[in-house]
Amino acid sequence: MSSEVTCKISKMNTVEYKKFFSKRFFGLEMEVGREIHITKIQEVISKNSFVPVKTAFYRATLNNNCWEVKHDGSCGKNVDKFGINEGGYEVVSYKGSSIKDISHICYIGQKIKQAGCLVNKNCGLHLHVDVSDFSTSQMGIMIANWICIEKVLLQAVPSVRKNNKFCTLLQTLRPKFREPVVSGSQIWNFYKPYSNKLHDNFDRRCTMNLVNFYRSLQLKTFKRPTVEFRFPEGTLVSQSIKNWARILINFVNRMALENLNFESLQTVNLTKTLEILGLGGDKDKFYLLSPGLHDSKIWLLKRIIRYASYPHQELIVEAKKILSLLENTDVPEG
Repeated sequence: MSSEVTCKISKMNTVEYKKFFSKRFFGLEMEVGREIHITKIQEVISKNSFVPVKTAFYRATLNNNCWEVKHDGSCGKNVDKFGINEGGYEVVSYKGSSIKDISHICYIGQKIKQAGCLVNKNCGLHLHVDVSDFSTSQMGIMIANWICIEKVLLQAVPSVRKNNKFCTLLQTLRPKFREPVVSGSQIWNFYKPYSNKLHDNFDRRCTMNLVNFYRSLQLKTFKRPTVEFRFPEGTLVSQSIKNWARILINFVNRMALENLNFESLQTVNLTKTLEILGLGGDKDKFYLLSPGLHDSKIWLLKRIIRYASYPHQELIVEAKKILSLLENTDVPEG
């Protein structure tokens, strides 16, 4: 470990080793174009996965124990003169719960890419994360933290996702929140969805979709209390799928234990964003990240350097500064 980092640690009250370890359920949706037929995608998955696969028309999937390849009318490459999308497919993973599941999903993404599947500017990568252990107050705390960091994270994706009608900023769905933050319940009551509809619901089309959690509170028969992260661009690249999954599930795990420790919903800088994501330190602790989380942090910083738009040049400067310190730091094994 470099002497500079050792010096920083000595000034901290606590040093804590952080490793990505999660049993929280999740599901990934990989949107693709229609370059190859749906039955070919099914065949490739069947040959390369230990989990069964089936095809379907578009529908909501609940607690699925298999892969589903579904028709999707919004993610085709071409749009006709009437604005109608030619459509594509959504490759929906089985319900996973570990880094091994993330790795297997990445492997399948790689295989269907090799078979000819392509993504385009209309495709997204969607991650559903189980929040059945969250109260509405805890959900409000997560919403508050998300609103503070979502503008920063949006600078880590290509321009086609920054102003996309299918993943608008959560904070822009409501009038600007102007009151002092008092409690998580207060935040939840302000930002909770207006409607619990599964389809044709504008509240679903934001960076962090809360409709499934809201619907599970209202309907005892609905057993899918999740939040859905919708802002990453469509991708079949293993590194991108793995890092987004690891970063966002890690964020949810951290929010399950987080207290309300601020009074206003203001966008924070990159250093604070990393702290909220569980990829940085705070005033009382210095985090030694595992190799996996360390790699994800470096990957995220490089994405910001690559994709941040011109009005956000300060993020690029901050990312380069943090990155230079990380690249001179030894990473603990394990």
